[in-house]
Amino acid sequence: MKRVLFLTALAAAAHVAPASARPTASVACRPFDAYADAMVGTLKALATSTESGDVTQRNRLGIPATSAANVTYVTTEQVCSKAATAFGAHVGVVNGPPVSGVLYVVKVGSVYVVDDPSQKMGEFSIRMVLTDKFKYVSQFM
Repeated sequence: MKRVLFLTALAAAAHVAPASARPTASVACRPFDAYADAMVGTLKALATSTESGDVTQRNRLGIPATSAANVTYVTTEQVCSKAATAFGAHVGVVNGPPVSGVLYVVKVGSVYVVDDPSQKMGEFSIRMVLTDKFKYVSQFM
């Protein structure tokens, strides 16, 4: 019984701790999973499409036209760290949860498309396009 009360008190304390006192996740890429597979598939379709609507969207977002072979999932710690820093600086979710720093990163030609699942607008994930130098290009849902 004491253990249950202790765990309950510990959980309650975690909910009221200020953000600065909470541990932050290490900066890393998320492992390839079903979500990453869907993200890569969507970006391959967009990057390789010749349909006018897709070309317009790609140009608006700053995503280059490229072959499917040039759309790859990234798991390099250095890339994820730089992407997380850029994502955190530009995400702009007011009163949202803190950026987790654990990202899905897809290289599409010369840009990176980044997704932190903790950052949403309603039910939609916020994805950000960054240059190969990790400069902000655009964001979309």
